[in-house]
Amino acid sequence: MRRMRKLLPVAPVSSAGRASADDGLTLVELVVAMMVFAILSLGVAYSILATLQSTHDSRGRAAAANLAAQEIDFVRSVGDVFSISTAQPRTEMVGGIPYTVTRTTKWINTGLNSTDCGAGDGVLLHQQVNVEVSWGSGDAKRTVRSDTIIAPSSKINDETLGTVVVQVTRADGSGAEGITVSVTPSATPGTAATLTEPVPVTNSSGCSYALEVKPGNYDVTIQRTGYVSGTHQAISVQRDQAVVRGAATSVLFAYDQAIAITPALDRSASPNAIIPSGLGVSYVSTAGTYLSSSPQSTVRMFPAEAGYTVMAGTVAIESGAATSCDAIDPSRWPPATGTDGVTKDGWVIPPTATARGTSTTVSVPVAVVRVTMPAGSTATVTAKSIAPVADSPTCGTTMEYSLGSFSGFRDFVLPFGTWSVTTPSGTVGVIPGSAVAPLTGGFFNDGVLTLDPRKVVVP
Repeated sequence: MRRMRKLLPVAPVSSAGRASADDGLTLVELVVAMMVFAILSLGVAYSILATLQSTHDSRGRAAAANLAAQEIDFVRSVGDVFSISTAQPRTEMVGGIPYTVTRTTKWINTGLNSTDCGAGDGVLLHQQVNVEVSWGSGDAKRTVRSDTIIAPSSKINDETLGTVVVQVTRADGSGAEGITVSVTPSATPGTAATLTEPVPVTNSSGCSYALEVKPGNYDVTIQRTGYVSGTHQAISVQRDQAVVRGAATSVLFAYDQAIAITPALDRSASPNAIIPSGLGVSYVSTAGTYLSSSPQSTVRMFPAEAGYTVMAGTVAIESGAATSCDAIDPSRWPPATGTDGVTKDGWVIPPTATARGTSTTVSVPVAVVRVTMPAGSTATVTAKSIAPVADSPTCGTTMEYSLGSFSGFRDFVLPFGTWSVTTPSGTVGVIPGSAVAPLTGGFFNDGVLTLDPRKVVVP
């Protein structure tokens, strides 16, 4: 107590009221003592917590480094370097703490390119393997990384032979695993010969390799049930791939699980309206167009991130070509105000998006027209797209559909746009006893049928 009194300031007192040294601390002395003790305690507590955190972090890093080393040892023990590929992340529990182990691989070639499969210029040299082990979350997430190079146990490339590197990617850019690959001499083989060993299916990175291939021209084919190529083909072939001795030939494919789309033409204006044989249906995406002449058949399509806009009619001259017929697309019709002051405008068909490997049915907007023929008529009626009138959009493709021969009236489905409806003897609607009338938007005037998709604009 006497020592504490010497350390702490003491208020002066008169000689008459001086307290004895054994009387204890004053209130001020007690408060100051508690403050000093609290400051010292906080410093000690912080030091203890920092030590515990450092110890915990060190243990975590040691466990993560051990997991990374185990993964590296595993890939080094694999006999076939071509069977090593990028693996899906997995979780390992160590001391009650979950660790995520991620392995990625890339081939290095003589062009010093680093790609998943080694595709590109140059021949294959070795694989680069990267292992990342992470634990924790948010700001407390930690990562340990380990890298190595795996060299083949024997020489990959022969100076007199070549290598075929096949890389198959999905719509999202990831590797397509389990795809069957074949490499066969093409129709113009040169010195190509049948391979003595089958080509393995693609690994988790979407890679497959044909080794010791005799120089010449080869067709490379991939296929798997339920998959389609970027051009919507179930079997995808790249022909006449030249294999050169002492070099690698890279063959790249886009291939993924198909989405199945079934078009349902909107015949609400006349449920029994007839669909002309061969009516075209266009599937438009950012990747291009796909044309079908089966308006009620399910099509299997390559997944498109933004989905497909499905329209009745032929939007392009051929699949994959740029759009050349605006008339069948309602969004291409400009706003127009009629004599009654009502404004109508085009509208956007919502794209159909669905996950790969799934199916969907999509409603397809169409025009419906009623065609009336005289009693006893046996003439074949034909509908043909023609040059637009007034403000109708243009169409650079020619669509022509037979409506058959009949008497009386029948309702038919047609794409939007400008049409002529004729028989061998003249124009329907002009021929006595005949008539053409749109049941959806549009008009018939002077032998020209305009099927207009525009809708009234609500103020």
